[in-house]
Amino acid sequence: MSMAREGRKPTIKELKGMLDEVIENQTTVIEQQNQMLRVCFHEIDKLNMVVIRMLDKQGLLDSKNCPHCDFTVNTPLLEGIDLPTECPACQKDLAGGEEE
Repeated sequence: MSMAREGRKPTIKELKGMLDEVIENQTTVIEQQNQMLRVCFHEIDKLNMVVIRMLDKQGLLDSKNCPHCDFTVNTPLLEGIDLPTECPACQKDLAGGEEE
């Protein structure tokens, strides 16, 4: 930014250097955010496993495998939570019927 005080425009080489620095800084920030998200998702996955195992042990878990993609759909058997009719992974009917 000292170029503005000098009263001249930056050269292409100077602009490229500034752009490279900005890109490097942004890449570092994105890598740090990705690492943070990986840690968060790992912790959420562990909590999800605990909840699923507790519900299953108490007989409060409906577990179905999708006949189309074999995705396991776990649904708590609790008041106010409806059992799904379609697979969240492939959006096809969990009952195994063909969709038009």
